[in-house]
Amino acid sequence: MMATITLGTNLKQLRQQQHLTQTTLAEQLHVSRQTISSWENDRNQPDLATLQTLATFYHRSLDELLTGGTPATPTFEPTINRWAVLVLAILAVERITQLSPASGRLWMDFMMASLLLIMAGITGARRHHLIHTNMLTVLIYAAWGTLAFVSGTFNWANMGFGFMTTCQISGLIILIKTSLSYRQYRRIR
Repeated sequence: MMATITLGTNLKQLRQQQHLTQTTLAEQLHVSRQTISSWENDRNQPDLATLQTLATFYHRSLDELLTGGTPATPTFEPTINRWAVLVLAILAVERITQLSPASGRLWMDFMMASLLLIMAGITGARRHHLIHTNMLTVLIYAAWGTLAFVSGTFNWANMGFGFMTTCQISGLIILIKTSLSYRQYRRIR
């Protein structure tokens, strides 16, 4: 005899997989902890609008949320972070190997530090399960990519040809990846 997974069991498993307490989830959804408990114990069920919010929060389709299935579409944030790590490595190698004026080196240091801060901020937002992190990720990385490309194009900080080209290429890499991610995000929604 096969055990059936109820909506409440599935909601509890999803919450626990995200390492959330009932109180934390209740705060995120603007409901009481008791409401979360009643859903998880199958004493009550969320309305359709709340089910849709839960599906979005857990990156599941409504069908997957109700049946306990796995997500049909993966999120794209880890891919952007991998590309950001690649760009960070390119910037670091250029910074170490290129001779450039002090202002160019300082600009390259700023670009690397800002990219590290973005990566840390996105990772922190993911850990705290903030809603709409995927779109925020795309926007922040697109802003950084634009800054890198424009700074290389207009040779801000008199950075020299090597740094100028590296900034342009780094910006283009991030801009292309974020545009592809945005297209994927739009297709998912």
